[in-house]
Amino acid sequence: MEHTPDPIAAIFLARDALLLDAVDAIRHLDATLERHRGNGLGIGRTSVLDHARAARGMAEFQAALERDLDQDAWWRVFDRAGVWLRMDPHTEQRWRETLRQRRMGPLTPEAVERVLAELDANQAAMDEAGLAYVLRRGGAWDQARGQPMCLGSTMTWTLARELSGLSMGAQLGVNFLERRLARLDQQPIPGEGTRAGDVIYHGMRATTGEVRTPYFRAQWFKNANMRLHFTRPDLVARLNQEILQAFPEALPAKRAFPAP
Repeated sequence: MEHTPDPIAAIFLARDALLLDAVDAIRHLDATLERHRGNGLGIGRTSVLDHARAARGMAEFQAALERDLDQDAWWRVFDRAGVWLRMDPHTEQRWRETLRQRRMGPLTPEAVERVLAELDANQAAMDEAGLAYVLRRGGAWDQARGQPMCLGSTMTWTLARELSGLSMGAQLGVNFLERRLARLDQQPIPGEGTRAGDVIYHGMRATTGEVRTPYFRAQWFKNANMRLHFTRPDLVARLNQEILQAFPEALPAKRAFPAP
């Protein structure tokens, strides 16, 4: 009589074969992701496997993977195009939130061109909005009259400090100010991690009292306020001319620089 394989043993054999094939597939996946790691896209093995588990077929898996890759790639587009350096703080917060929530559409040349064209068209408005933002947040705004003020030797940012460090709003505002001063100084605009807002953020987490950057000296206090001292009166004077061009009704500064 022909021997019939034990059905339980067959299950173990099938399980072992599947495991071997799965391990080979994971190794191939890891090697594939490693080859593409340099392109800066953040997708990893976990994301790929999550899509594979959720998909109801290869077409659905491929579509989900493409959507995920597109969302990561949009971050790279914004970084490479340098658009963060052109935005006012409100606009930057809005776009960063859209990217974080992965609400961008498919990445196509037409979509990229449309986004960049929108930013180009709004550049003048973003420049003016950025100045208004930092003047309001930094206390250079006459609340009673509802009018902006020129910059003096210092700015006081109320509630600028959070448990984790400098608040996002203050961080983006300081970075915007630094970009304007760097352009007037004809110096390169600092990149990610070396911007004044980033330096102050990490300084608030690691030290107490004060942090210095090329254009600012930042102090913070127990009430969570931050005082920003300008170190270049010459650049502030030139920036005040730009403020007066955008806001002809701007009032004189509260705290003038001491006489040389």
